Amino acid sequence: MTELRNSREQWEAMAAELTINGRAFINGEYTDAASGDTFECRSPIDNRVLAQVASCNQADVDQAVANARATFEAGSWSRMAPAARKQVMIKLAGLLLEHKDELALLETLDMGKPIEAEAAAQQGARLFEYSKVNKIQKGDKPKVFTDKGSVTADFLILGGNAYLGDLEPAIGGKVLPAGSYIIATEPLELSVHNSLIPSDYAICDMSVALDYFRLSADKRLLFGGMCNYSGRDPKDIVESMRPKMLKVFPQLKDARIDYQWGGMIGIGANRMPQIGRLEPNIYYAQAYSGHGVNATHTAARVLAEAISGQAQRFDAYAKIRHMTFPGGKTFRSPLLALGMLWYRLKDML
Repeated sequence: MTELRNSREQWEAMAAELTINGRAFINGEYTDAASGDTFECRSPIDNRVLAQVASCNQADVDQAVANARATFEAGSWSRMAPAARKQVMIKLAGLLLEHKDELALLETLDMGKPIEAEAAAQQGARLFEYSKVNKIQKGDKPKVFTDKGSVTADFLILGGNAYLGDLEPAIGGKVLPAGSYIIATEPLELSVHNSLIPSDYAICDMSVALDYFRLSADKRLLFGGMCNYSGRDPKDIVESMRPKMLKVFPQLKDARIDYQWGGMIGIGANRMPQIGRLEPNIYYAQAYSGHGVNATHTAARVLAEAISGQAQRFDAYAKIRHMTFPGGKTFRSPLLALGMLWYRLKDML
């Protein structure tokens, strides 16, 4: 699967043949979940099952942690020769390389908010777009109020993330909005396209305020970054992002930029998703720190399990402590922006 794939038909044919090893990888080997359970990962295109994935729970996490702790305490890693450590890391990298096409296809197929919204509507969900919630009334049946009406439900999930605002102060201070912006080039000539990322990986750099980039199926380069905590969008995303792109890929100096977009992502102090409960019937999920495309799906499943009475995985997430950012509403973002400026200066040195 290493030759160049150009057409949509070829990618769709690959997707039709896609097979995924959905077992957990613990202690250096593939294994089933301790419970033996799996869950289905379905294609939003035709609803076919893409993979049966091990439904790991706290027992699996405990086992993985126990294995890691035993290895650490035994000293085998610290005493291991550098060449042997290298082989362990190469083995892990090899697993990703071996399945890079499958992983890319799986992520590509298992995403797409409009498709998911349509699927939810087909299952009976009612969607109210452009209806900002102004107030929450807690109780046996939570009620949310908008400018145009109200909605009452048995359970309420707060998923506002970076856009939660002042709606729920108990968790609002634990997530900080941060801008992130992306540009996409025109479809590139084959020679230029192949010179950018020969391995066709998605890449991010090692800076604190990192940049990230990958190639698209139609031969564009997508380049993102410019994380900021001011709460303000740049006047011109292209003007701000192009110099960053050219620093990494100077061969694109004449490439046209066809698309630009961006918005706020929700950042948590420990960069872990925040999943918890405020009331017996009010849950929340937020702070995906730039990984919301995949982490939101996991959070949704964990919350659905908890609401239906299976709280084992939810409890594991809810035990994680999440710091409230200091400074209150007024100084929270400026203080963090000042801290990020310090780290940016260190990145430049």
